[in-house]
Amino acid sequence: MLKRKIVLIIIIIILIIGGLVYTYLRFQRGNIPKDYVLEKEIMTIEPGELQYEIVRIGRIADPIAKIMTYDVVAENMDVQKVRAMAEKIISDINREDPDIDHISILFFTDRNLIETHLPNIARAIWWPETGGITSEIAEKNLRDNYIVSVIMKESIPVLR
Repeated sequence: MLKRKIVLIIIIIILIIGGLVYTYLRFQRGNIPKDYVLEKEIMTIEPGELQYEIVRIGRIADPIAKIMTYDVVAENMDVQKVRAMAEKIISDINREDPDIDHISILFFTDRNLIETHLPNIARAIWWPETGGITSEIAEKNLRDNYIVSVIMKESIPVLR
């Protein structure tokens, strides 16, 4: 009986280690799965003013809500432009897919910083003001109480 328990524990440990190794290899730098990647696309709000590149799109598994994440590289960013850019990106995303229930955007100054998962400009979140997404909000696409929250990095670099 004791040997059987030990064998089961060893098998579980091997499966966990195998899963971790698979995840590491699948998501290591420069090897992002195609279903998480949007081809390079520069989008402009006003000519020459606010340009950004959506580098990676991800979906967070949730049984109720459609939660999407976007990694964005932005040029010529400063504190005043972050909210306007976030609202424009969210508006464009919602126009394409009105079934999205939660959007999180991480803003970076450099494409190479994305692998750190720590935005060096800001993070913008589009979600219900109450913070939670209920099944009713998700099913009926109730968006009346949605807000955009922008969390700024303390020292935002200004690119010139």
